[in-house]
Amino acid sequence: MTGSEYDRVHRSRRAGRRRRSRRGGHEPGSGPMAGRYSRLYRDPEHGKCMGVLAGLADYLGVRVKFLRIAFILGCVFGWFIPLVPGYFILGFLLEPKPTDLYEDEEEEIFWRSVRARPEDTTVDLKQRLKRIDRRIQEMEAFLTSRRFRLDRELRGLEEGR
Repeated sequence: MTGSEYDRVHRSRRAGRRRRSRRGGHEPGSGPMAGRYSRLYRDPEHGKCMGVLAGLADYLGVRVKFLRIAFILGCVFGWFIPLVPGYFILGFLLEPKPTDLYEDEEEEIFWRSVRARPEDTTVDLKQRLKRIDRRIQEMEAFLTSRRFRLDRELRGLEEGR
């Protein structure tokens, strides 16, 4: 393939990726879908009135009971005027939580941890990748060692008998 053919192929691939991204195509765990999991939704299925506090509890990773108690105490102790209209404004502005937001419970736990502590998630990912890299290095060292070659030759002799 000549240089101009190579450039033409890669330009068309990039254009195809741009077209897919405009149509909503994405890689799993990236792009607009990642925003879908980290959005604030109201949760009418688990809520009492409009599901705002249930959605907020889900988003923050706390129990909805604590938010309800805090909301009631806030209303009793003088925050009624900002809290109640704010609740109804959020109730009309927030989208309901999609029923198919997460594929399984493991995915839900992962995205909740990302929302709650994104910096911890990146640190955990870096540590996991370092452990994997260390294991790969150990395997490479073993595969290139004299011991591995000697064991392989001995096994070949034993099988040859």
